[in-house]
Amino acid sequence: MKIIFNDATEQAVQQVTASGDHLQILSLEDPATLRAYFEDSIKTRKITVQERGQTIEEYEGYTDLYSIAWTPGGIYIVTMYKPDQTPEVQTEKAQAAIRVAELQAAELPDAQALEVKALYKDWEDDPVGYEYDTSNPEDRRRNYNGRLWNLNKDHAKSENWYPGADPTLWTEIVEGHAGTMEDPIPVPDSVTTSGFEYEYGKHYSEGDVTYLCKRGGIPDEQAEAMYGQKVTLYFPPSALIGQYFSVAE
Repeated sequence: MKIIFNDATEQAVQQVTASGDHLQILSLEDPATLRAYFEDSIKTRKITVQERGQTIEEYEGYTDLYSIAWTPGGIYIVTMYKPDQTPEVQTEKAQAAIRVAELQAAELPDAQALEVKALYKDWEDDPVGYEYDTSNPEDRRRNYNGRLWNLNKDHAKSENWYPGADPTLWTEIVEGHAGTMEDPIPVPDSVTTSGFEYEYGKHYSEGDVTYLCKRGGIPDEQAEAMYGQKVTLYFPPSALIGQYFSVAE
């Protein structure tokens, strides 16, 4: 078996195999000779494989020599890649895809953010003193203690200011619920320490009781006009009946 390079030069080989994104050539030639051929991207632009004078395969575009590996049988394995398919390029593409996903995740609504929690950084990975900035999309959310949290306030990270420890810094995002009478949103235990974002017009459960988030002290039509607006509070519904909540019937 032999291969004919793009410039018509030839070389005897034992085997040529295309596997996914790379091409492997088995040869008895020494590494110096192999490099002289396979490091020349003009030669390797097109490789024709012939056996007994018959062309059995043609490969184009495998111009990047990646490795020459020796085997116990005394055969060298030459591995070639196309420029846009080398492991380094594939790694860069994968990292870029993750980067794009992370940036897009910063703009997701809370319910959708919970579905892709793995795209958000862990609070523990930020160094002490790290400056959280509410205007920076990358700082908007962090994972901590198996939960996802929204940033409420600019601050420098302190070991004692972990999500849930200070009511003004982080708000826990609760697993998605419709907020209807049939599917109320459970109020987390962390509400008194980290606060919780309520939405007017939605139903919330605390213990066995369901509450409607509705501004009190104003006419019903004005209160209902506020439906869809959000407010962060640091108390459970039972502590704010008549002000922000009513028992749902």
